[in-house]
Amino acid sequence: MRSIDYLLPYLYENGWKKERDYTKLRKGDICFTTDAAGNKDGRPTHAYTFMGWVEEGNYEYAYICDNQAPYYDNQVLHIRNFLNPGEHDGSEKEAFSYFLYNR
Repeated sequence: MRSIDYLLPYLYENGWKKERDYTKLRKGDICFTTDAAGNKDGRPTHAYTFMGWVEEGNYEYAYICDNQAPYYDNQVLHIRNFLNPGEHDGSEKEAFSYFLYNR
């Protein structure tokens, strides 16, 4: 099992709610990607914490925190192409699928 298999049930059990409308994101919300095939209803390949938009009103790039600092000059906080799949430093990056929030 991957860590995401533990994270999702834990968040749901503790009252976090699912949302797909990325325009409603707030700092601290936890985002999940599509599966490796790009399916939004599949098992996410990655989770990260949303920290804000790089450019207000533009939803292409976001500041995020995750465990992939080695791919980003050892920066835990870095910019991620948010809506489109891509590649960074030899690593596949799936697109955003949904987020969980607890407010």
